[in-house]
Amino acid sequence: AELLAAVDLLIVNTIEAQMLLGSNQPLTDLASVQAAAAALANAQRDVVITLGAQGAVALARDGQFHVQPGYSIEVVNTIGA
Repeated sequence: AELLAAVDLLIVNTIEAQMLLGSNQPLTDLASVQAAAAALANAQRDVVITLGAQGAVALARDGQFHVQPGYSIEVVNTIGA
């Protein structure tokens, strides 16, 4: 908790967000992801929650939510990924 208080930009996936919030409720929809981002932001930091192939949700300190949908790419080589 002490280290988290010093973070200006927090980037986590949904499982990490759940762990930081002490919750075992899965973040399965946009509303739950936005609520988790708001709880983690606490008006002190920018928060990005990554959603894998579905993209990411960001909450800026100014209270603006940004949703970036995922996009498809052609996998060329997964060695070293």
